Amino acid sequence: MLPWLDEPRLLLATGDGPILCGGLSDSLTTQYLSPHCGLRALAATQRAVVALTADRQRLVFWDAWNGRSPAKELHAAQRFKHRVADLCFA
Repeated sequence: MLPWLDEPRLLLATGDGPILCGGLSDSLTTQYLSPHCGLRALAATQRAVVALTADRQRLVFWDAWNGRSPAKELHAAQRFKHRVADLCFA
């Protein structure tokens, strides 16, 4: 869940590309775009969204207000010598 405009937004990773972001009480849907497909896990705060790539080796970060392209990408497996199992983002 992404807190946005005083209402929580639901993030949904799709198998073919973008992360969909929608509200429970309105019809507005936005997307977080990335070159990665099949993202495995998502987490968010008011300022950022993070996703785990399908190979569990990279974390992709977006500014919560800008879904047009990722703000940063961290190759976690290369840096920490382990794959990522889960996300907890606060």
